[in-house]
This record gives sequence, C-alpha cells and structure tokens, in this order.
Amino acid sequence: MSELIKELSIIIPTLNEEHYLPKVLDHLAAQKWDGKLQVIVADGESTDDTVKIAKTYSSKFTDFAIVSSHDRTIGGARNEGSTKAMYDHMLFIDCDIYLPPHFLNDFLKKIPSDRSMLAFVLHVPSKFNVLDYLWTFATFAFYSVYMLFNPFCSGTFLFVSKDVFEKVNGFKEGLRMAEDIDLSNRVLKAGAKFKFLYRPFVYASARRLHEIGRMKMLYYWAKGYFDSLLSPDGTNKAADDYTFGTHKKGH
Repeated sequence: MSELIKELSIIIPTLNEEHYLPKVLDHLAAQKWDGKLQVIVADGESTDDTVKIAKTYSSKFTDFAIVSSHDRTIGGARNEGSTKAMYDHMLFIDCDIYLPPHFLNDFLKKIPSDRSMLAFVLHVPSKFNVLDYLWTFATFAFYSVYMLFNPFCSGTFLFVSKDVFEKVNGFKEGLRMAEDIDLSNRVLKAGAKFKFLYRPFVYASARRLHEIGRMKMLYYWAKGYFDSLLSPDGTNKAADDYTFGTHKKGH
C-alpha cells in the first residue's frame, strides 16, 4: 500500500470572480487536513476586485500565490497556475466548487501516491433546487456509464499528478471548451490511472445552468466536445461564445 499524499497544490482559475472567490477560499481555509497545502489563484486579468480580494487571503494559508495569465482561456489560466505548483500532485477547481471540511483528508486517502493519477468526484448542488438535483442525477448517471468506455475529468474538479501533466504539456490553450476532456485523453494515454469517486463529494454552484439554461448547456457541451476532437490545430472556434469567468451573483 502506498503512502498517503501529504502535499497538494490547488489551482483556481479566475476571471472577474469577486462574488464567488471568497466562498471557495473560505472552504479551503477550513479544511481539516494536516498535510501541506498550497493555494494558487490564477487570474486571467480580472477587471473587478478578484485580485484585491485574493490578496486578503494570503495570511490564511502557509503557501499562497496569485499569478496572472494573459491568455484569457481557462486552460491558459490553469497552465499558468501550474507553473507555480510546489508539489507533485495538483488539484484544479473552478471558482464555484466548495470542499466540505474533511474533503481533502477523505479524498487523498483514496488516491495512490506511488503512480500517476487522474481523478474526479461527484458534484452536488450547493443550494437545494429540485431541478438542479434532477439534472445532477441525470448527468452523473450518464457520466458513470460513459466513463466505462472513455473516462475523463471535468475541469470543475480535476486532480492530476504533476509528472504526467507536464509530460503532455498541460492544457491546450486554444480550446474554450472541452479542454478538460482533451487533457484527460492525453494524460490517460501517457499512462495515468483514472479514478472516480462518489464519496467524498464536492458542492457546486449551478450558476452557469441558471444563466445559460439546461438545453443550451447540453448544446454547448456537445459542440465543444466534437469540435475539440475534430480541430487538428487544437482550437475551438465553435465555442467562442462560451465565456470563461464573469458570472452573476446569486446562484
């Protein structure tokens, strides 16, 4: 049995996330875990108070960094954040993912430390809404079946070993959507082992569902997925109107 993972770099890509970043960081600061935690906010040149707010959290973490990404794609921000990662294991989370207090302790007990890994967990809506819960049940039921044939991680929560991440040169920065599926495919081909867990789970805001709508969200996912597979140069022009960052408060 491998030793427990005791060091982790968490990377949070942001773009105009002043309304959501405090809650994400508060949940990280409240983790009941005795390992070494590095938190990196990778900002895509926000024009609101995101960076100002992030700076107020530097004293709440032993290792805390803010980096700026000139590439306003979420893959570019994640890649920039990864360059500052101190540890051999990285967790990318979006700015609407909230970790329960014992999450890191419970999650890392289930992840082998002696081989390259890619891991994903169940997401539960952060606010009770019947339609949101039904949507989550349906999408994760589909995902549970699909991953038997073609496993992948959503970028909302993507745990990856740094060695294999660097081996495949990280995210393709031209992709506006499905950059997470693309990375997952390349990381698994490079030899990483995949793991999906129902427990522990994370809480997720339904903000994009409420802003875009469920049917349009399905449309975005489908066209982003197929476009990323069919674009030989790694671009994703069909998803130019699917933006990174800048969400309304309240979801």
